[in-house]
Amino acid sequence: MWCASGDPAGHLGYIQNLIASGHVAASNFYPITHIYLAQLSLVSNLDPIIWLKWVPAYSALVGMAFMYFLAKSILPDKRQVILAAVAGTALIGGWYLNLTPNHLSNLLFPLALYLLVRSFIPGTLPWKILFLVMVFLFPAFHPIPAIALLVVVWTISLPRKVFPFFGKKTTGFADSQFRFNTSVSILLLVFTITWLSSFYLWDSMVQHIHTLVTEGTPETYFSTLVTEAQYTAGYGYSVTELFFKVYGGVALYIIFALAAIPILLKKIAINGELTRLVALYGPLAVCALTIVVLYLTRMGWGPLRLLIYVAMLCTIFAGFTLFEFMRRAASHSSWRAKIAALVVAILLLAVSVNGILAVYASPYRLAPSEQATRTEIEGMDFFLHRKDAGISTLRQSIPVHRFAGFLMTPEEISKRDDVSKYRFQESPPLHFGYDEHSMLGESYDKDTYMIVNEQDRRRYMDVYPRMAELRWSTDDFTKLENDPSIDKLYANGGFDCWYVHAEASSST
Repeated sequence: MWCASGDPAGHLGYIQNLIASGHVAASNFYPITHIYLAQLSLVSNLDPIIWLKWVPAYSALVGMAFMYFLAKSILPDKRQVILAAVAGTALIGGWYLNLTPNHLSNLLFPLALYLLVRSFIPGTLPWKILFLVMVFLFPAFHPIPAIALLVVVWTISLPRKVFPFFGKKTTGFADSQFRFNTSVSILLLVFTITWLSSFYLWDSMVQHIHTLVTEGTPETYFSTLVTEAQYTAGYGYSVTELFFKVYGGVALYIIFALAAIPILLKKIAINGELTRLVALYGPLAVCALTIVVLYLTRMGWGPLRLLIYVAMLCTIFAGFTLFEFMRRAASHSSWRAKIAALVVAILLLAVSVNGILAVYASPYRLAPSEQATRTEIEGMDFFLHRKDAGISTLRQSIPVHRFAGFLMTPEEISKRDDVSKYRFQESPPLHFGYDEHSMLGESYDKDTYMIVNEQDRRRYMDVYPRMAELRWSTDDFTKLENDPSIDKLYANGGFDCWYVHAEASSST
């Protein structure tokens, strides 16, 4: 299974419960993904966990096709479209392996943009109707892409309104289209608010905004980012290197979008079809500005969630800019044209390879693997159904509530406070306390469980070796095997469950 310690595990639980009960949970504010996978599982008679692994890959391929159609509807030259489509396969958006409503709706986002652009053409009522389907789909799919779609509809005509010379030769940006955008914006805003206000999410969001306005926020995402960067650099890891590994592709595409501005300023008066491309600067600027604002505040959801929309919009500009680079080189000589083609190929290949490496959590980007092995799942199944609910649990990388979400029924979870996501789950002491005591039990005055998987054993060997001497080393795990204060209750080669006898009171 992929990412059993993250959101996909919770969504697998939603899907299983939907299949078992026949209805969507009342608290589920983004049920589209769960309904879709429940249908796939029932029709195919396959376990939902199969689709949990395959649907993200399928959606990524379909998303690339949607990017091609979007580029084709905006860029006037077929060669620009091909370059944009190739740039869209570079996997710079992240999350391609995780099944989450946010991720799947992001991959559907280019289709929504394509339908919107096609609706610009006069007399295309069917395309307008199809886009209205997206207006009603996205708020129930995930709120963030719904908000992003609202931003696009609101701002896509902004460049023409702010800079009238962009609209001297327009194709499809008539006043009737502006009225359509306004009407759709109001409809999307009303439906999004109506949908979200029916769930607990709305209450917490309103309270958060009220607190932010009245009291401000003592800590912003930017200050947190600076603190984490300093912390990482203190262990000898390069923050700059990590940034380019994870976000290098997006940064390059943003440069392409900026480089396209002077070219478009010269070409827009000649080729009116380019007004569609210029229109993308409106939502691109607003999305980028929103990311900056979110970094300077703390709104409850990460600013980088909007980065995927910046990447999508910049991908279209990448196709345009790369083609212009090749065209200008070809106008001078054939050998320059060949060099330009080689440079473009190397750039796209480098971005693609880096994107593939960044998709998988690994030491390359200083992140432990998100793979969940069968031994880990079987071990957690044993543990959750046999542990004493009144005894707490020590764990490192395993969030107990995530596994409980798909290994236990909602009825079982409701009776178990120890597996609730709101229950604080403590980590064992650094070095399991062996730097201060001879036994782990001497660190506790109450008995507790401790669960350990293979990732816990290897995290500070393979991913963060420079931090092992400060956290947990191989010797620490060896000492566990001979610790008289703990009993091993379960082991299957990839997952261990221990019972820690409290020794703190007796030792004092």
